[in-house]
Amino acid sequence: MKLIKWLANQADDVAASADDLKRFGPNAARVRSLLDFIPTMSDDAARASGSAWNNASNNANNAARNAAYFSVWNNARNNADNAARNAAWDAADGDTYDAARNALRYAADSAANATSVGDLIDPNTYRTLTNPLAAGRAVDILGNRPRNQGLPFYDIVRQMGDSGLLKTPRDVVIASRLAKAPDNVLETALFLMNNNTSGMTLQDILTNARLLA
Repeated sequence: MKLIKWLANQADDVAASADDLKRFGPNAARVRSLLDFIPTMSDDAARASGSAWNNASNNANNAARNAAYFSVWNNARNNADNAARNAAWDAADGDTYDAARNALRYAADSAANATSVGDLIDPNTYRTLTNPLAAGRAVDILGNRPRNQGLPFYDIVRQMGDSGLLKTPRDVVIASRLAKAPDNVLETALFLMNNNTSGMTLQDILTNARLLA
């Protein structure tokens, strides 16, 4: 399984402290990198993660949570998983209440769940649980690239979130493509997002916008 490296340049064998190992179990190093990553997210990324979590299929999300829950094979692992999820929730909250940070809570909780039991669950379950937070991570990565500066990237991401279409990091990549598209393509795509009665995916919308514009 290809596990997400939450922090840039994080080594696979990064050392965990004794306290972290006691608290978070055998995957403590990855849990710690996740906890250190969460507070670094921008408000745009936090909101995107919240939207992605809200827009995810309830059936898929519930199935993934159940699979993660039933993968735990002893009390110590269960306690470590709960500790990781609680710590992620606290990390998302920040020092004071803020709407963007509040939106991040459930995505952070799901990602901590997956990270804690990553050695016990299948890749699809892992991706389902980490996709919302990874979508926010992609917003910060792509939004900070010079070629996206001065483009309506963040506006498109917010529109995707509001339209119920932002779910995974791949959707953020499509937002980056749309941000660089000609105005007529972008306008057509936004119209299709707001009037998506046929259940089109974002890739469908991008393809059709190019054809119709």
